[in-house]
Amino acid sequence: MPDSLVQDSTGRNGSAGRAARPVPLAPAQQAVLLPERLRRTPAANLFLALELTGELDDDAVRRAVTAVLTGHEILRSVFPDDRRVPYQRADDLPGSVLALGAPDAGHVFDLVREIPVRVTLDRTGERAVLAFTVHPVAADDVSLELLAEALFAALDTGEVTGSSFRAAVPALVKGMAVDPAADADAGYWLAGLADLPERAVPVEPGAAARHSFRIAPEALADLTAGQDPAAAFAALLAKALGTAGLGDDPAVGLFDPARDEATASTIGPFGNYLVLRGLTGAEAPRQAVLGAAEVLAAARAHGSTRIEFLTHRLRGAAAVSGGALFQAALVVRSGHAIAHSGSGYTARELDRRLARPHGVELLVDVRLDDDGALVTVDSPAAPAALPEFIAELERRALAWADGRDDGGAVPLFQQPVATAGELGPGLGGPLRTEAEHTLAAAIRTVLELDEDDEVGREDTFFSLGGDSIAALRLVTVLAEQGFALDVQTVFGFPAVHELAEQLEAAPEQVAAPEPQAAAPLSASGLDPAVLAALGKKFGA
Repeated sequence: MPDSLVQDSTGRNGSAGRAARPVPLAPAQQAVLLPERLRRTPAANLFLALELTGELDDDAVRRAVTAVLTGHEILRSVFPDDRRVPYQRADDLPGSVLALGAPDAGHVFDLVREIPVRVTLDRTGERAVLAFTVHPVAADDVSLELLAEALFAALDTGEVTGSSFRAAVPALVKGMAVDPAADADAGYWLAGLADLPERAVPVEPGAAARHSFRIAPEALADLTAGQDPAAAFAALLAKALGTAGLGDDPAVGLFDPARDEATASTIGPFGNYLVLRGLTGAEAPRQAVLGAAEVLAAARAHGSTRIEFLTHRLRGAAAVSGGALFQAALVVRSGHAIAHSGSGYTARELDRRLARPHGVELLVDVRLDDDGALVTVDSPAAPAALPEFIAELERRALAWADGRDDGGAVPLFQQPVATAGELGPGLGGPLRTEAEHTLAAAIRTVLELDEDDEVGREDTFFSLGGDSIAALRLVTVLAEQGFALDVQTVFGFPAVHELAEQLEAAPEQVAAPEPQAAAPLSASGLDPAVLAALGKKFGA
């Protein structure tokens, strides 16, 4: 990569110059920063992990990362606390912008002194995992795509382009000064959300969980019934929340990129949310989707109003403690996972974690691609009986795809949950084949499960606490034992018995690589206590 853009990745960056003048916070930044500082509650970070293979050395990656942070000043900004009104200030880069070691999605930022992005590079054999952990004060969901594009441009050409977030702040701040009596959009929302009930998602602090399932293309087409996929998933999510006993009229916050041509390539927190309610009235699936489509169309027609304005007007100072107006955040996006081939290297996405508004306990990310839809449920402090909620969401999706009316079910949060003892070893039942035992042993090693946390054949790698980074470790451990497997297979066949069949179906063994030092558990973003809890509780 050319060095024209940066002087030395280990020293001060000359192109940034001296610290830029202070800039007020945009509304989304205030909504993130104030609860964090007043309530001492760290915000949920955004996270992107990329697998790099090829001939890139650490210095080339470091220069590219330096170029990206230099070119996007929001990523090298600090947020001092020396004034009554919070503000942001772009500054010089610190002496080191790339840390060698395991990714840390849960990193707690000191934004007064620390830039809002942490970049790590972790090498395992011929593979390297480059991970970006970004505080939501500096980015939104769209920004993760832009961050990857900027990285690839820096690696390939040494050039990074993109407009400045500070230029967009005045217009965003102006959006908080609308008059509801004169603004039809603001009036629509304030009237429609005036009687919005409080969120009611029971949680078990510390028991974070994440789970994914896929909907096939044919089922997805039947589910959406020719309507906007966002409408179908909003209706589906609201119905599952209602069945779970979380209210008769649960509110769903649908992510809206809220960008125009001028800000399309700008990294920063532009994202808005449309609060959808009234989605649970119809029992028949098709009617529910059609009703949700009408609600969504009206919401988008009045989408110019910022969610921060509505939260302030409806909650006032209580917004700092209560957070968002909705119970669950929904993101519906199109496109495959990030993949790129450059000069002498390839990159592909391993993991992505999106923004989660303050106070929201459930995030549902729907990625639409040629293979249908990948649905990921993410919870920072797991709602009671989250596995049953996820099972209900998946069951309802398949039932609606068939056009079946699945109403009348007893709320799953009120149903007894089978224990590990009732199922046998592991929550997924006893292991049966030699391949299942081999795979279970590898999973136990990668996730560092306790001896009491057995692995069942119906358990999935992800329900036991695994994630994309841990999946890469699993592939490496199995390769050392002579089994050929790749990360995508782990995603496609996550259940132990399914993945074990893939081991049996791969007779060609690969030469075992030199033993690598075991990666620290922080590579998965979880600690041993949480993994132990997940291994016992979150079976498939």
